Amino acid sequence: MNRLERLTTIVVLLQQQKVLRANDLAERFDVSKRTIYRDMKVLEEAGVPIMGDAGVGYSIVREYNLPPVHFSLEEANALLIAAKLVESLPDDLVKNHFKSAFEKIRAVMNWPQKLHIEQMEQVVKVLHVWPPNEVHKGYFDLVQKALLESKVLKISYLSSYKNEVSRREVEPIGLTFYSGYWHLIAWCRLRHDYRDFRIDRIERCEAGTETFEKGRRMELDEYLSNLRKNHRVFKVKILIDKEFYPYLANIKYGLGFIAETEREAVYEMEFLTESLHYFAQMVLTWGTRVQLLEPPELIQQVHFMLHELNNYYKIK
Repeated sequence: MNRLERLTTIVVLLQQQKVLRANDLAERFDVSKRTIYRDMKVLEEAGVPIMGDAGVGYSIVREYNLPPVHFSLEEANALLIAAKLVESLPDDLVKNHFKSAFEKIRAVMNWPQKLHIEQMEQVVKVLHVWPPNEVHKGYFDLVQKALLESKVLKISYLSSYKNEVSRREVEPIGLTFYSGYWHLIAWCRLRHDYRDFRIDRIERCEAGTETFEKGRRMELDEYLSNLRKNHRVFKVKILIDKEFYPYLANIKYGLGFIAETEREAVYEMEFLTESLHYFAQMVLTWGTRVQLLEPPELIQQVHFMLHELNNYYKIK
């Protein structure tokens, strides 16, 4: 990265963050702190309103806006790929917002960049692999605003397992996207615990004037960390015949594949799975072409299933 690129990036970073320390900038750009001091002096002389506070760091006047910057072709490609990925999401609100933002970015690109984006659009496609999803009834923006303002939300939620609508008051702590859907993570006053609400299942949603104290609830990162710790995942190890391997190679990633080692007549394969029951069902369809190595619980699960089948069909 040349000096001009570094100076431009520093200004962009200052606009994104409240305070930046010289140590952090030096580490990011792999230069000395003295170089960062000189960069800051150059920016100040160029009219960028930078404020330096000893022992704290550098900041920039909030009203300052950097004029449109030049995008490299690699950066333009990355923006296009991000746009294509967002197009494949099931959430219409997110797609519309991103499309609007992307069009504004395209507007400040120079002509060669715009032409490059148009050409790339014809050769980059993302298949729509997500399950069908309902429109979020306009609640997505309301949830985001409630998160920023610490507002209590009143929702009517359709339960998937009971197929019933319940009314809740919740204190939102974060949004997360997985399995093709956006989820609101919140403290539920009805259940007195943290709950995961799929946003497309929210039938009604409104935010009043009541706020809650953020410090009383854990942050989203802490919630997700605790969830991972409490969620058991099993490591499965098997031996598979080489003749049968091509079939398994086509589906292994969907089963949680993590590693494999080729041996003389077999492949040793490792998987991570949340459901030994599901994995055992798959193993039964593979017959004698697979040998289970671990965990013992999986082997016991297969034995139990075979015993049930034997009793059901009264095999002697």
